[in-house]
Amino acid sequence: MSLIEAVDYAVMWFGGKTCLFLVDDLWPVQDLHFDDLSQLLRGSPKSKMAISTRSRDVARELGLLWTLDLDSLWVLCPQRFS
Repeated sequence: MSLIEAVDYAVMWFGGKTCLFLVDDLWPVQDLHFDDLSQLLRGSPKSKMAISTRSRDVARELGLLWTLDLDSLWVLCPQRFS
């Protein structure tokens, strides 16, 4: 199944519902653009998408708003991880 087919299927399944799409640990894929992923939100105007990646290149390509490295995570939540 291609990405376009998967997105079309997801839109059919989730269309009209409010969803949070979590895309975890996205790695470089040739010719993948945020526009391809954002199509998941089509038909669900209140839905949102959160993307995580360990690749700065992917973050830059997708135009992600901000990045957080693991050292920063320790500063934000030290009691959670000790």
